[in-house]
Amino acid sequence: ASTEKPSAVACDGFYLYIHDHRGLSKIGTGYGSTVAGCVYEQDSSFKPNEFGWLVYCQTKLYYRSPSTKPAALLVIDPATLKVEGTIKRDGTGSIPTVDNSRYPLCPEKTSSKVGMSSSLQDEFPKARSCLCSDGHYLYISSLWRDTGTTVQDTASGTSTDAPCPVTVRVDVYDPTNQMTHLRMFTLRSNPRSIGHLLASRREPTPSNHCLLDSRDRKS
Repeated sequence: ASTEKPSAVACDGFYLYIHDHRGLSKIGTGYGSTVAGCVYEQDSSFKPNEFGWLVYCQTKLYYRSPSTKPAALLVIDPATLKVEGTIKRDGTGSIPTVDNSRYPLCPEKTSSKVGMSSSLQDEFPKARSCLCSDGHYLYISSLWRDTGTTVQDTASGTSTDAPCPVTVRVDVYDPTNQMTHLRMFTLRSNPRSIGHLLASRREPTPSNHCLLDSRDRKS
């Protein structure tokens, strides 16, 4: 993958699936019967000029970006790298799913700005929302901003808007059960650190710890 342009990487334990400016590639890891570094499949026409999210989960690849609108997700066959179908929020995609209209399984927005939504009760997140997986479930993380506060400087008589706390909402879906929504939990942290993390996809620094506020702690 290029070190100068955004890329997404997924793995099934034997192959790496890389989406970057060269499209979508399937590369051996050296494990199993694969040859390390060998390109087994490549689709150079698969969205080479955009930054998207790519995960492997339950024998399928899932891709998410603003260009998949009106679909929330594309489902890709890892053997051929061909798109098998689409998943839509209301369940009317080419791959049938349950109706998730109550949850933010909507097409991704193009903005990377933090917290343009006012609360967790808003219908849609307005910023980019990343996709990740543990191999069993799909996790879609979206940014929300709580109400900010105004700080009054009594010495100078001026006031400034304090940075708003940022909430990252994480919704969990089960792709083996028609994309059923399982639970939601939230992560809260400094708005600048969370926004930078989601926009750049870099690892957080030790000072940027998040606090878990789970709505459902069932495993």
